[in-house]
Amino acid sequence: MSSFTYSTVNGIGAWRGGTGQPLLFLHAAGTGADAIRRLAEPFAASRNVIVPNFPGYGGVPSDPAADPIAERVAYVKALLQEHDQAVDIVGHSMGAFMALQAARASAVHIGKLIAIEPVAFGAIATGDPIDEAALEVDQAANRSLVEAFDRGDHEAGIASFISLWNGTPWPEIPPPVRQALLAMGPLLRRDADAVSTDRTPASAYAHLGPRLCLVVGEHSPAPAQRICLRIHQAAEGSRLAQIADVGHMGPVQQPKRYLPILNEFLESEATGHADHGSGDLSALRARITANMAAFERLPSGDEDVKAAAVAIAITTDDHGAPAFFLTKRAPRLNAHSGQWALPGGRLDPGEDVITAALREMDEEIGVRLGPESVLGVLDDYITRSGYRMTPVVVWAGPDIETTANPDEVARIFRITLAEAMTDEFVEMIPVEGSEHPMIRLKLAESQMHAPTGAVIYQFREVALAGRQTRTAHLLAPGWTAH
Repeated sequence: MSSFTYSTVNGIGAWRGGTGQPLLFLHAAGTGADAIRRLAEPFAASRNVIVPNFPGYGGVPSDPAADPIAERVAYVKALLQEHDQAVDIVGHSMGAFMALQAARASAVHIGKLIAIEPVAFGAIATGDPIDEAALEVDQAANRSLVEAFDRGDHEAGIASFISLWNGTPWPEIPPPVRQALLAMGPLLRRDADAVSTDRTPASAYAHLGPRLCLVVGEHSPAPAQRICLRIHQAAEGSRLAQIADVGHMGPVQQPKRYLPILNEFLESEATGHADHGSGDLSALRARITANMAAFERLPSGDEDVKAAAVAIAITTDDHGAPAFFLTKRAPRLNAHSGQWALPGGRLDPGEDVITAALREMDEEIGVRLGPESVLGVLDDYITRSGYRMTPVVVWAGPDIETTANPDEVARIFRITLAEAMTDEFVEMIPVEGSEHPMIRLKLAESQMHAPTGAVIYQFREVALAGRQTRTAHLLAPGWTAH
């Protein structure tokens, strides 16, 4: 964009362009302002965009004796102090982490903050086994980087580190890019070691609330996924969005993929309200993923019953509204004929619940998905017919074609998430002689009971609303045993 010019003002070297409310873009380690400039340029049409080089990058001086985090946070604060109004920030990787660190200081005037995969490793130093496993992925890469540099083998250290975070094996990276990375190897090692050992907890960013949007790529490494999740959980009202088919370096390699979510969040009112209507599907997927990850599943522990699995597959209806598949079972079936059901059935020998749920969905409604579509697993429900039913939540995606297997399915329905979230959808009916109620869900001119009703209710409460709701105690009518 011709309006972009590079200048150094008060020791700060940056690309600058446009007029209006200031918008700051902060780059990742091992890249520089030029790398994130393509993501920033479209916003110069309506905003005062600043894309600086951090100290040590693009000729900006850096004090080798200074703490890298403190030096960069001070740099961000200096940039913010150039303006007498709130500054919105978009940061990527190290840049996102430095923005979060700067936002911890109450004197810093930050408006909205879009953190694209911040390398805030303290957020996952929680002791949780999944968090710790993700943290170790980074720690191992950083140890390899440091040890290789200590023995003088810079390329080996950078190769293992870049292969993890770039998503491309080192030999497949173009030679000019490899040479550029090797040239800034000492700086990359210094930055990577500093952020890898930081232990600022996710709670330190909680005050940002709905002013914060976290963005993660579908194929990004486990540490990036878990960091975004944990900060999102700590910052009530924050937004978590996932960009499909990209990895950690997506903002550099495919910047156009990020423009819709950046535009939408920067222009929106920061309310933090969930949208179960026809809004951003990537945000919906990320929210459900976060809610399922935070859910502590309770298995039944009853191994004497037959194992079965069902799939709650999220798609869209004919109008593009988020929905899930529901079926009416074929009248010719010997068991549960004509009843409402989720795609699913009994586990075959050697199968786990995820494999069985995906297989049954393919066989019954012709929707074939892989294990990467699984967002989580809900509690087991013991049915009156003697099955341990395990619900698997999966992302089918929009505009999915279905084909009913006439031997098992009479008709396929799509129930919108908006309908499932209404107060009228759920009814709890007292049962004489029991402390537990019977659940009944209302579907247009029909109704549905447990077990399917109980499973869908827990999906609504846990996956959509983020509530730790249990349903194993909800009663089913006697006729559901047949």
